[in-house]
Amino acid sequence: MSPMATVHVAVAQPGELDLAFALLPHVANQGVAAESVLVARRLGDHAIVGAAAFSAIPWEVRRSGLRGAIFVLPSQRQRGVGGALLAALSGTLRQWDVDYLHAWGEWDAANAPPFLARNGFVPQRAVLHFEVDTRNACQQTNLMLERLRAGRRIPAGAAAIPLAPRHLPQAIALYDSYAQLPHGTAAARFDAALADPTYAALSQAVELDGELIGLLLCKPNQELPEVDLWITQPGHRHGWPALMLLDAAARQLAKLAGPRFRFHCNDAAGATLQMARRVDATLLHTTHTYALAL
Repeated sequence: MSPMATVHVAVAQPGELDLAFALLPHVANQGVAAESVLVARRLGDHAIVGAAAFSAIPWEVRRSGLRGAIFVLPSQRQRGVGGALLAALSGTLRQWDVDYLHAWGEWDAANAPPFLARNGFVPQRAVLHFEVDTRNACQQTNLMLERLRAGRRIPAGAAAIPLAPRHLPQAIALYDSYAQLPHGTAAARFDAALADPTYAALSQAVELDGELIGLLLCKPNQELPEVDLWITQPGHRHGWPALMLLDAAARQLAKLAGPRFRFHCNDAAGATLQMARRVDATLLHTTHTYALAL
C-alpha cells in the first residue's frame, strides 16, 4: 500500500472539531469556519492522525491567497499523512478560485520545515525582527516629531494618548477593516492584549479632533515588550501617526524603566523600515513566509 493510501481525508465532523482545533490551536478565531477543517483518519481503525484548516480571510497582496495550516501527530509522520492533507487542502482552495496557499507561520531559512520545500512552497515575504534601545528611541522619535511640527506636518488637533476602553469600538472597527476579521475575532485580540495591566499601559492611540486614526498594542516577547499591532487609518499609513504611536509607547516604557523593546515588519513596509533605521534598531533575525502556487 502506498503512503498516500494509509489515510482518508475528509471534512471534520461536528464531534471532531474540538480535537482538530486542539491540534491546530493557532488557527482558532482566525476566520476558520467549521467546513474549512479537514481531518486525516487512519485506514483500519479510523483514528484521527492529523488535521488541516484554512482561513477565509485574504492573505498577502503581492500573491493574494489564503493561509492554511497542517499538523500530523509525531508518531504518524513520514507516512504520507501531511501530503494527503495538503492535497485535500489545495483541492478545496482551487474550488475557491484561489491562486496561492500560504503556510501559516514564518521561519528562519535554516529552520523552515523540510515539508515546505519538498511540496513546492517557496519563500515570500521577509519579516525583519528588531530590538530597540528605549532611551535612544525616545530621543530620535522626539527629534523627528519636532521637525514635523516645525514644518506644520502634524495637525494641531492630533494627540497620542493611552488606549482606553472608550477607544475600543473605533479600534475594533479599524482592525476589522485592516485585517478583514469577524468582529468577535478582532474584539478577542484586544481583550487579550489589554488583559495584562503592564502591557495595557504600553498600548497607545492617536486621535485627530477626537477621532481614532491609529493604535499600537504591545505583548511580551522573551520578557521584553514587543509591538504586536501597529496600524493607522488608510489615509495616514505612511505619515506622522505611526511615529507618534511609537514615540508614545517608548516614552511610557521609559517611565516603567524598560530598557529595550522589540517590533517587526515585513520587507514591503518602507516607512517602518525607515523608522527602524532612524532609531538605530538592531536587526535580531529575519524570517520568511512561504506560499504554494495552486
